[in-house]
Amino acid sequence: MRKGLLAIASVIAAALFSATASAASQMVPLAPTYDATTHVVTIGVRITDGSDPVVSFIVRSGPRYANMRARTINGEAKIALEGYPVGVYVVEVSDFSTAGTHDFTFNVQDLSWVPAVFGLLTG
Repeated sequence: MRKGLLAIASVIAAALFSATASAASQMVPLAPTYDATTHVVTIGVRITDGSDPVVSFIVRSGPRYANMRARTINGEAKIALEGYPVGVYVVEVSDFSTAGTHDFTFNVQDLSWVPAVFGLLTG
């Protein structure tokens, strides 16, 4: 039952996720996550060409500027922004190799209430 609710919540989260790229690329934004308990926003990208570069993230919107780097592991590079609220973040992402530099817009939403609603509906 819990796995089914998690799968449904994941589908809704994916439907609510929006990210746009400024150009077609070998870099694809991942759905952002928000942990309501720790107030941590996690954003990231998938590198589709099979390389594992170091990726630079420059957060240009939100409560404060952030410039972070992450190593790509299994085609994905992610950063955790501690203390950031839900909201829309414009992020410049560079991989210093083939995918280049791209601007992505991440719409981060708190979906922690979704499992409770499904529990009421299926309960």
